[in-house]
Formats: sequence, structure tokens, C-alpha cells
Amino acid sequence: MHASWLFLLSLLLALPITSPLALLSPLPTRTRPDFPILQNPPEADPPLVYLDSSATSQKPLAVLNSLTDYYSFHNANVHRGAHRLSRDATEMYESARDKLSAFINSPSRSSVVFTKGATESINLITNTWGRQNLGPGDEVVLSVMEHHSNIVPWQLLKQYHSQDIVIKFCPLNENNDDLDYEALAGMITERTKVVSLVHTSNVLGVTTDASRIYKIVRSQAAPEAGKGRKRVLERQKSAFWS
Repeated sequence: MHASWLFLLSLLLALPITSPLALLSPLPTRTRPDFPILQNPPEADPPLVYLDSSATSQKPLAVLNSLTDYYSFHNANVHRGAHRLSRDATEMYESARDKLSAFINSPSRSSVVFTKGATESINLITNTWGRQNLGPGDEVVLSVMEHHSNIVPWQLLKQYHSQDIVIKFCPLNENNDDLDYEALAGMITERTKVVSLVHTSNVLGVTTDASRIYKIVRSQAAPEAGKGRKRVLERQKSAFWS
């Protein structure tokens, strides 16, 4: 993976706060100055409001400055050379893996795999783990509010690897404002191999109860794939990857 992602990951875990008083302000207020693009143009009235982070996230100054520093003073292949620049780049890369591992409470740095995003991650899971571990009669549990990036990879796995894989979709509750957790518990059987559910849905704007999902799935002993790229930047959650 390109080393620029190292800084994107590591620095988003420790954005600077300019003043202790900033902690008393709402999150958008105290973080907005960190994003130059939100000040463009400075005289804009009303100011720019960006709501397309699921497609492309904007970068704060900490990330932009570190990218410039990396390309100016440390640019080299990671794990591919014995010279000083390569050693420095490798140390930075692995340091980011350690920070991310601690942030999501994973067992070790070896549990962290860098990808371009959740879509690539799910495709990686289906085309590696899925092909090796899913067969006829095995079940994959999704929800009706998934983005297509968490539906199509499983459908392709079923179409081209094993047509007898069963894909289930957990419904919403009666108010259509959250998952039906009781239905989820009833859908998991001894043949369920994967539960892959969105945490914050860009389809409905619903934020699911990840802790409750975790308890339900663990009580049924099924692996999980939590699609939580957008949320890991906002709050620390225990990782439950299998």
C-alpha cells in the first residue's frame, strides 16, 4: 500500500486541538478550522458544508502537512530496501499499524491490513477468506440497508464460487429507524458463517448499535465483518474482525 495512507491513518487518530476551551465547542466547530477546503472561498456566505464524506473524505491540515513532509524528506519503498530512507519509511508505516491496532483494540499489528476503504476490504474478504471457508448451505447475514459494496461481493461469491451459499437480509424494525435486533438473533443459525452489517448507513442515515450486534453474533458464535470505515474516525470501538 502507498505510504501516503500511513499518514492519513496515523494522523487522523491524533488531530491537534488548538485550545482546551475548544473541547467545550461542538465537534464541527472545533474541527472546521483544521480543513482548509472548508474555508474556500473564505468569503462564502453561507460557508461550505460538505456532506459527501462517504465518497471522498476531506483532509485536515495535519494530514496535508505530513504528506508534504513525507514526500519531501522520507519518500521510499516500504519493506523493500536497506537504505536509510527505506528504513525510515518502513518504521513510519509499521508505527501507523501499531497506532491503528491500539485504536481499534485488535490483538496485534498483524491483525491490521491497510486497504483503500471498506469496499476493497469486503472484496478482499470474499475473494480470500470467503472462497476458502464458505460452501454449500453456509449462510451470510446482511441487512436491507446495506450499500451495494456490501451486497455485490457476496452475490458474486455465490454466483461464481458456490451457488448454494445462502444470503439473508435482516429487516428494519417497525419504525424503519433501526435494525430489527430480535429478527437478527433469530436469523443466525449453526450454518451462519458471516454477519456483515453496516454501522452507519448512508442509505437511511441510521446508526446501528454495534455493541448489541456484537453480543448477538458472539452468542451465536458466528464470525463478523463490521463495515465501519466511516465510524472508526469518529469514535473508538472494540474490533471484532474474524
